[in-house]
Amino acid sequence: MYSLMKGLSMRIAFFSSVPAKVLSRVLPPIWEPLCESLRKIASVSVAVVNLEYKGLVLPVWGFGHLIPSHESSEILGVVYDSCSFPQQDQVGPPTTRLTVMMGGSWFQESFGDPDTASGSSAPASTGNGVESPGNQAEIPAKHHQSA
Repeated sequence: MYSLMKGLSMRIAFFSSVPAKVLSRVLPPIWEPLCESLRKIASVSVAVVNLEYKGLVLPVWGFGHLIPSHESSEILGVVYDSCSFPQQDQVGPPTTRLTVMMGGSWFQESFGDPDTASGSSAPASTGNGVESPGNQAEIPAKHHQSA
């Protein structure tokens, strides 16, 4: 917070999409106290797998769900893209689209070193927690992964 004159102050806020440690290296020297705090913030890796099923197979309508951390799962949460972003639906027969987030604090344990992890391990793991949104033994029609 900066004091401008008696009784007036100004607050500066901004949002960053880069890791805190990277941000600490690009801020000007005047922000060194903030940079010092940013360097102490740990970060983790998350794998993102996009799945698409033929038909409307979700048992509920909503944004998605999170997996409680006390459960033994590589999956952190699932976004129901078909519900949240219907404007992205394809023309033609209906499909169900999901985004599955995996890893986080358990990334290394589940998939290995984030810099060398195999791109094929995360999609296989999604089947353990997202066998099918409608509890059907169905294989996704499409999938895409990024880590």
